Amino acid sequence: MAADYGLASLSRIRPKACAVGAILVTEDDRYLLQHRDDIRAIWFLGFWGTFGGAIDEGESQEQALVREMEEELEFSPRRFTFFTQITFDFSTVGSDNKYRSYFEVPVTEHELADMTLHEGQNMRMFSADDVWRKAEITPYDHFVLRLHVMRDRIVPPTQ
Repeated sequence: MAADYGLASLSRIRPKACAVGAILVTEDDRYLLQHRDDIRAIWFLGFWGTFGGAIDEGESQEQALVREMEEELEFSPRRFTFFTQITFDFSTVGSDNKYRSYFEVPVTEHELADMTLHEGQNMRMFSADDVWRKAEITPYDHFVLRLHVMRDRIVPPTQ
């Protein structure tokens, strides 16, 4: 029997088209990830992934990022930088295009200690090696985290 991973519900779910993800990263390149709930209404239930969520009507991406960090972790980011955006075409499962913008959010050990989890089953630090090998990270977050781990190797095309 094939694993479901919450994919069967994609055609029934109509999430908001826009979302943000926070790449919460320490100075020594460890990543804080959320162990997603086992709720059938979410994608990739039980996987690990970045914190974040849908952008509300009238909200900018940056406002959504700050709101999501407050709601999920009681954390107010001091600074953050746009990292990348990815687009998903879910027409094959009866949905439409979705996009998720990712922001790098540097965090200190003190900030990590002060965070309180309000969404998800758990939170945990992952090393770059863990990200590289961990299969239970949502595919889209896994791709972006791997890009982030290799960010110094991304070379712009020559003119």
